[in-house]
Amino acid sequence: MKTIIKSLLLLTMLAFGGCEKGLDPELPGTINSENFYKTRQDLEVATTTIYHELRLGGWAPYMFSDGSSFVMDEVATGEWTTTWAWTNFLNGNWNVNDAMAIQFYNWLNPAVTRATYALARMEESPVDAAAKSGYMAQVRALRAFFVYDMWRLYGPLPLILEYDKALYPDPDYKPARPESQQVEAFIVNELKSAADNLPVEQLEYGRVTKGAALHYLLKFYMHKKDWQSALTTANQIIGLGYYSLQNNYESIFSAQNEKNKELIFVVVSEPLEEFGSHSYVNILPGDFRSPSGNALDGWNGHRMPWAFYDSFNPQDKRRRLALAEYTSKSGQTVNLRTNGDIGALPLKYGIDPRAFGIWSGNDKVLDRYAEVLLFKAEALNELNGPNAESVGLINDVRRRAFDNYAGSPNELKLADFPSKESLRNHLLKERGWEFWYEGKRREDLIRMGKYVEVGKQHATSFSETNLLFPIPRSRIVENPNLIQNPGYN
Repeated sequence: MKTIIKSLLLLTMLAFGGCEKGLDPELPGTINSENFYKTRQDLEVATTTIYHELRLGGWAPYMFSDGSSFVMDEVATGEWTTTWAWTNFLNGNWNVNDAMAIQFYNWLNPAVTRATYALARMEESPVDAAAKSGYMAQVRALRAFFVYDMWRLYGPLPLILEYDKALYPDPDYKPARPESQQVEAFIVNELKSAADNLPVEQLEYGRVTKGAALHYLLKFYMHKKDWQSALTTANQIIGLGYYSLQNNYESIFSAQNEKNKELIFVVVSEPLEEFGSHSYVNILPGDFRSPSGNALDGWNGHRMPWAFYDSFNPQDKRRRLALAEYTSKSGQTVNLRTNGDIGALPLKYGIDPRAFGIWSGNDKVLDRYAEVLLFKAEALNELNGPNAESVGLINDVRRRAFDNYAGSPNELKLADFPSKESLRNHLLKERGWEFWYEGKRREDLIRMGKYVEVGKQHATSFSETNLLFPIPRSRIVENPNLIQNPGYN
């Protein structure tokens, strides 16, 4: 996928980009809806344009950008903050014109429509059914990912999911918001269908797999607290026999260790302008010296607050990737805490030695196998209370974080958890230590009923309103039947 994305930038306007037939001459070699979607190569290109929605030019909904799901899923959680003047956003004063709160909507709403358009054209394609099924499964999975993330961040929304509405847009179509059950059924059905038609391993790294579709289904069931369905789905992923934990925590995120078997779904990056990741530039102070000597920019923003940093066991290797001090370009050691900084540098993604300026080759990790194990531990606890299997699964994830783990005080015992609530509370802490800077925290806090409580500790204005983000004002002006989320004007 890395090698062909560049050529696809010119093709992203294929959907909705054509003029009415007969108004413009058709030039030899041009692409339009009449001569495209005819070959397997056409379907490959059309599918890749939907993957491009994940990253766009690096400033994108699933990267580290302002307004990305990453920032939305970290705000007011206590495990992330920024030195930048994002006062209103950090304090929960989200509004209908705030790009930090609404940009994800503006990115993903048309992405869903483009995916539906692609599916409609693929359905009509003369390409053989087997090949067509594989491409359509990928696009259906990606569209379901988009719909799920829109639903959990903004609530149920009217999206273009019907083929006829994508193929023949009606400017007078102004639907009301659907019932949540309708959106939920769509998410489940699409993910199950996609999983049934996706391979365990794709020939091309970064493509959606059966495991990726099932993991989004697992996330949905966890969000809904449907513990039995979550347990069944976690066991399906484990039963694939494909994924495994990395022995070294740091290696999961290394640009030199892409394709490792802990990764379930990533946004692929290359250290190239517009095709790289901003995995470090939002974090680094301007005088940070790269350990590899490469020239890097630093915008001195993202931080791990000291209170969260101090919550780790000092022996926990997972904290070592958050730097409390660094070496400056002049060779001086800079201690961030004594210098009065608000937190440590959350450099979970090791600096790619090939990186330059703002661009890194670290793939953005969206989902990985450790979460499957911890989700299973949580579902088992919610179904049965504290149990040896849940504790064993947590230990499986923890053991690489400590030296000489077995039999040490750091190894968890069933006796440590006298109640369902005590194990639930530990799982929340463990997930924080395991998944910091991965955009998981807000969902964890919401699922465990603690986001408003925690938000009030870290934001000056926080309430039940903040369980959803506001719908952009422009969308409501366009469609007066689209009712705003409660608490927003």
